[in-house]
This record gives sequence, structure tokens and C-alpha cells, in this order.
Amino acid sequence: MKIQIPLFDSRKNIDVEFDEHTPFVVNVSGGKDSSALLLWIKSKYPTNSITAVYNDTGFEHPGILGYIQTMTSQLDVPLVVLGSQGLLNIVEARGIVPGFGCRYCTRALKMNPAAKWIRANYPTGKVINCFGFRAEESPSRAKKQVLAPYDDLCTKKREVLNFAPLLDWRTSDVVELVEAEGFELFPTYEYLSRLSCRYCFLSGKRDRDATRMNDPEGYGQVQQVLAAMQPPSPANNGLQPDQTSAEQISML
Repeated sequence: MKIQIPLFDSRKNIDVEFDEHTPFVVNVSGGKDSSALLLWIKSKYPTNSITAVYNDTGFEHPGILGYIQTMTSQLDVPLVVLGSQGLLNIVEARGIVPGFGCRYCTRALKMNPAAKWIRANYPTGKVINCFGFRAEESPSRAKKQVLAPYDDLCTKKREVLNFAPLLDWRTSDVVELVEAEGFELFPTYEYLSRLSCRYCFLSGKRDRDATRMNDPEGYGQVQQVLAAMQPPSPANNGLQPDQTSAEQISML
């Protein structure tokens, strides 16, 4: 059966062959984009099998799993939680923080565990692997395709398609959908521009400073790892340990 996938804005509809039995895997983080993605997929393909997959990086915002569990429970979507080595563990082991030229964290903590799970649970057939990527987020995201084969997971017996239906959505579109469905954004959006790990090494100075002020405990854990990596590597994006302790930060 050929089904037309409706897209949101400027992109044309895409024809792809699948039926009501084709499973959807929706990658969720608790952020606004993946939350909107899950809500959109559930509304567009209510008869298909939908599974939400959450990758726990080992350094997540307190309460984020509960937020995701509440949403998936209300949508009656099963949630799979995948573990990992832990962000701070792999940073300390490698002796270098993630950077745009060495973004090993996403692959090690999210892509690889999710790919392993898909291989184990879908040995055959077609799978639609969904992401909340938006072109507005970055030039690299803008280059992504709405629908593309996941070559690393495709075999003679299994076809995995990466699906990013929100590529042309604006931030306001995402927020509007989440709130229209009766959900609030996760509270860290009150001081962070985006939701990632509890401390994202790739975030801008504004978000790093906001973490320092609003989550001194998490910030302090990062400082301990950076201090253990002294002398600092020139590849560490200029990040050096803050001389202010977590206790002092909490008093600011």
C-alpha cells in the first residue's frame, strides 16, 4: 500500500509504501521538538504501532524521565528507556570534551544504543525511525532530508527509514502544538534555550552560564570532571574548571 506522508509547510507530500502494521520508532528526549513529534505522529498514524525510545545519557535533568512517562502514558504509547555509559564517564575516559569537530557524545549515548535496540527488536520488515529535527536549529539540521534510508541499519531483510517531518516547523509551531495538546514545556526552558543533557558541552556561553546559576549541583559535577582532566587539552573548546565551588555557586 502506498501512503502519502503529509508534511507541514513548504515541502511537498512524500509517497512511501507502508501500511497500518508498519512500526514507528519515535526518539524522544523530553524537549519541545521531540514532544511535538510524538504528538504529531500519534495524531497522524493512530493505527500504527508506535514506540517511544528515550536514551538516558546518565546526566539528564532531574524529573525529565517522569515528564516523558506522563506524556507517553496519556498517549497510550509504550516507552523504552535505554541506558548508556554515562556522559561524564566517557568524557573523563577520553580526556577530551565533545565539540563540533568531535561530537562523539551523540553517537555513543544516543545513536548507538538506539540502533542496537532497533536491530534486536526489528530483524525484518520496514521501520519508520522518527526524529524531531528542525531546519531552524542549525545549518547541519537544515541539510537533512525529511525521509532517508538509515543505511547502517538497512539489510536485505530490514529497511529502516529516518523520518523528520518537522524540518520546516518554526519554534512557535512546536510550542503551539505541545500546549494545544494540554502539555507544558519542561521547566528548564525557563532558563535554557534548548534541552539536551543536564550540561551540554556544545551549548553556547549563555546556556552554560544559565546552568551554572540554576543547576549548581549539575554544574559542579562537570567542574569536577574538568578539574580531573588538567592540564586542559587544547581540544577542549576552551573549557576549563571554574574556580567557584558548587556550594559557592548555590549562594550566588
